[in-house]
Amino acid sequence: MTAAKMHSLGIHTGADLKGRSLLELTHHFGKAGQYYYKIARAEDDRPVEANRVRKSIGAETSFALLLK
Repeated sequence: MTAAKMHSLGIHTGADLKGRSLLELTHHFGKAGQYYYKIARAEDDRPVEANRVRKSIGAETSFALLLK
């Protein structure tokens, strides 16, 4: 539903979203408009949670590049 509304307003990309004002986005999307405004500008005030349950563990083997 939100995607359809954004498309009807001519918002198809992040750049399109960033080009809209806070006033315009809150007018069309209410409280969520402020979230869309900030996220398009890479603003995220949520605290970083450094200590959380690990979901996966990665492992790799790197080999030196041999040049002749």
